[in-house]
Amino acid sequence: TTINITDNETAPTITWSPVSSSASENGGSVQITATLSATSGLASSIAYTVGGTAINGSDYTLSDGTLTIAAGETTGTLTIIVGNDVTDENSETVYVRMVTYTNTTSESTANEYTLTITDDDDPPTISFSPSTSSIAESGGTISITATLSVASEKSISVSYNVTGGTASSSNDYTFNSGTLSFSAGSTSQTFTTTIIEDTIDEDSETIIFGLSSFSNVTIIAGSGANHTLTITDNDNPPTISWSPSTATVSESAGTFTITATLSSASSKDITAAYSISGGTATISTDYSLTTGTITITNGQTSTTISGTLVNDVTDESDETVGLEMTDFGNASGGTTTYTLTIADDDTAPTITSISDQTTTEDLETSEILFTVEDTDGDQITVVVLSGDTSLVPSSASNITLRSSSGGTTYSLLTVAGGENLTLTILPLTNQSGSVMITITATDGVTTPLTTESFMLTVTGINDAPTITSIIDQQVSEETATNELNFTVSDADSDVLAITVTTSNSTLVPSSAGNITLVSSNGTNT
Repeated sequence: TTINITDNETAPTITWSPVSSSASENGGSVQITATLSATSGLASSIAYTVGGTAINGSDYTLSDGTLTIAAGETTGTLTIIVGNDVTDENSETVYVRMVTYTNTTSESTANEYTLTITDDDDPPTISFSPSTSSIAESGGTISITATLSVASEKSISVSYNVTGGTASSSNDYTFNSGTLSFSAGSTSQTFTTTIIEDTIDEDSETIIFGLSSFSNVTIIAGSGANHTLTITDNDNPPTISWSPSTATVSESAGTFTITATLSSASSKDITAAYSISGGTATISTDYSLTTGTITITNGQTSTTISGTLVNDVTDESDETVGLEMTDFGNASGGTTTYTLTIADDDTAPTITSISDQTTTEDLETSEILFTVEDTDGDQITVVVLSGDTSLVPSSASNITLRSSSGGTTYSLLTVAGGENLTLTILPLTNQSGSVMITITATDGVTTPLTTESFMLTVTGINDAPTITSIIDQQVSEETATNELNFTVSDADSDVLAITVTTSNSTLVPSSAGNITLVSSNGTNT
């Protein structure tokens, strides 16, 4: 006979025991336990699912499945393999949830197990990669990259800014500081700066970028903490020129200034040697200037050199000084020659031109009219000199100079500024020929004297011979007279023929027998 015994016991409940735990991600594995509230004669099982914030397969390993507790047993276990990665991340969770039950029932307060996996990785480091770069001045915009050593599951932020360098913000580049944000899993971010194209010749310049104010990351020490961007210049050196290249200055100005100018500004010091090169002026006599080197400091576009002028009293033509630039440093030569004209300020008196003159022997010339002037308003000393004093002596008797101020000599002082003068010349008696007459004028300041010369021609005339006077004579009959002495002469030095005649040839015949003429040279006739 078979007797069926009907069980009147309820199925035991099943719970996770404990319902939670934690493990480091380098912990290897974690065993979790499901426990029955009572021993059962039947095999009990549960179906479970796995989930949570951790990623199955990388953070841990456990698949959905079924856990069976054999009859008579009260516990069963599952093993979670914990994955050890290198990613800095927040703590993550794994849950194992009971979903269906066989020969057991749920205890709702303990049907889900939670494993907290705690991260053991340091935050990643951040650095510039690469730590240096370069760009031509005309290159426009460039990107700078910051890179994490490894990916992170955390949000990362870091501030970037300019920390140094030789380039100038707003002149050489534009840049706005800011913050780089890395989303979970990303490893690099970039920011940009824009290079300004200019016309200034300059050395290569640098911008140094740095990182600061970071979160969930470590800034690596050393070269990677900064990025150095080199801006290479693409501008030709400026030209240097004299500007202007010519100038005129009065010798009474005292000083003169000469300017050298660049075609454009430069960030470098510009040099050029300069020296005196030609010109009609004489150094020390007309001017002083020290030769040497021009220097235009960086950022400037011009400089000057100066010299002094000698204010003499010599009336002379305008004179010149020539300068030449050579040996250029950080520049090329433009207009390298300079000419300074020194304008004379000494005005000598002037004498109006006098044409050649003629007169007749023993006659005074006609009035010769001329004018002397001095633009400075000085009084003028006028002197008339003869080039042949045997024809016209330089004396008041032979040269008469008349002025409105009353002078009547061959030398006189005019009124201030000069005046109109009248000149007459009387040659010596019985003299003829040509003589150079020279008029000099001086204001007592300027040199040399002002002169005006003309030729005076004295035309000779044929003067009659002269005989010295002979008084009446008396003699006895048939007696010769005493010697009668007289002299004949000729101003023109001609050979003279002398004839003695009588008015009474009966008394004294005009013959050699009755008249004897003896000359001083012993000739009788």
